[in-house]
Amino acid sequence: RPAVTGPPEPVLRLFPLFRPLGKGTELGVQLLTDLRTIFENDAALATGSIVSALNALDESPWGGLHGTGLNARGLARRLAAYGVKPKQVRVNDWTGKGYARADLHDAWNRYLPPIGAGRETRETWETPPS
Repeated sequence: RPAVTGPPEPVLRLFPLFRPLGKGTELGVQLLTDLRTIFENDAALATGSIVSALNALDESPWGGLHGTGLNARGLARRLAAYGVKPKQVRVNDWTGKGYARADLHDAWNRYLPPIGAGRETRETWETPPS
């Protein structure tokens, strides 16, 4: 009898959210969720702007992380797990280190539900139509 280690590969290709992520997954998914909120429609943001916005979110852990809040190095380390790295970006007239929205799309698509999904409750989808 083979050991059960997780969903078979064809299922993972169709439903990447089933892929096991390992230790620290909850914080990583929280970070991706918060970044999707912060980016809104911006093509790129400066690292400092992202860190400030994350630390200012009341219902997220970033402001109290390690007693001082999340910093640029911590952000880079956490995003590296998703294959996202800081790079030179242009925001209006400013050019410097930051993150591009396009570089986050793959992680958002793999680990987060689509925007607007998940708002249904169990009661909503179990309620028979009238």
